[in-house]
Amino acid sequence: MTYRAICRVEVSPTLISTVTDEVEEEVKAWQSRPLEGVYPIVYLDAIRIKIRSNNQIVNKAVYLALRNIAKKWTVPIKNWKSALNQFAILFEGRMPLA
Repeated sequence: MTYRAICRVEVSPTLISTVTDEVEEEVKAWQSRPLEGVYPIVYLDAIRIKIRSNNQIVNKAVYLALRNIAKKWTVPIKNWKSALNQFAILFEGRMPLA
């Protein structure tokens, strides 16, 4: 697929070459930079989707049902203790054993 088809803008090969030449050194510097020791991870507890409600389109948070249903579970999870032991080995020092 061409740039024109994606962005609906006519761009000459010369312009693309000029822009590429201008940013090439910066890209190489970025690619060879030293990496950080730790990178943060963001966990989301819901996905927002558009839903029709009362003849209006509204954003709603959606998959807290699992957290809410867990409150109703009365049967222990099968092999959970074994799984916890494996997690403790795999993620030593990062998982509380309480």
